[in-house]
This record gives sequence, C-alpha cells and structure tokens, in this order.
Amino acid sequence: MENRRGFTVVEVLVCLVVMAIMAAAMTIAPGTTKQTAEREAQRVMMWLYRQIDRADRLHTYFAITPDVDHILILWKGDATTQDRSFTPTAGCSYSKNFGSITYNSQIKRFINGGHISVHASDGGVYYVIIAPQEGRIRISDTQP
Repeated sequence: MENRRGFTVVEVLVCLVVMAIMAAAMTIAPGTTKQTAEREAQRVMMWLYRQIDRADRLHTYFAITPDVDHILILWKGDATTQDRSFTPTAGCSYSKNFGSITYNSQIKRFINGGHISVHASDGGVYYVIIAPQEGRIRISDTQP
C-alpha cells in the first residue's frame, strides 16, 4: 500500500462546489423581505426629517405629495427653495395613502397626516406613518 500525500481531484472538486453554493447563497439573499422594506422605510423617514429640519431653518412650510414612482416635496413660502423628489431604491416602490400632507414650521408640526406604503419587490411591506397629533414620523410593519 502506498502512502499518498494530498487530496484527490474528487475531494477538491467537492470542496469547491460546497464553497460556491455557500457564496451564492450569501450574495443572492443579503436580507429578508421584511428587512429590505424596513430599510427603505427608514430611509424615507430620515429624508422626511431632513426636510423638516430644512423647513424649520428657512421658516417655511412644505407639502408632501406622493406620485406614481416617487415622493414629491412641494416647498411653499420661499422662492429660493426648490421642489424635491425622493425615488425608491432598486427593488422597492411606494404607494400613496393620502392626498397631501403639509408641514408648518410656525407650529413645528404636520397639519394633517397619512402614511406611505413601502413595498419590497419580494413581498415585504412597511409603512411610514406621519401623525399630526403626535407631531412625529414613525415606521411600522402593521397597516395603520
């Protein structure tokens, strides 16, 4: 009987196949459905908070108007402010659940409320809820 050193070709191929399968599994599914929708909802919420901060600094107000493929901020009261839109990341979309929501910097709160549904392409849904009574924005995985 010979004393062999090293691995056979079959053993090396089996290891390579197992590593390829593990690498593919990690790149195909970086997050779950719920995580994708939640990350996008947090992104929308942070963007809205930046718009609130801007309105407070400029002493003006804005209206949030959802469109088919993006959220549109319509600035009021100052000719120097430009309308801004926020588009979803790849694999996500928004749906409108309100007509228009207005933020007033004089009273530092939203005049009316509503929510934006954030849909991930793989089925997850999260909601960005704008609550005028509480004066805040929050996210939830349950429909308001």
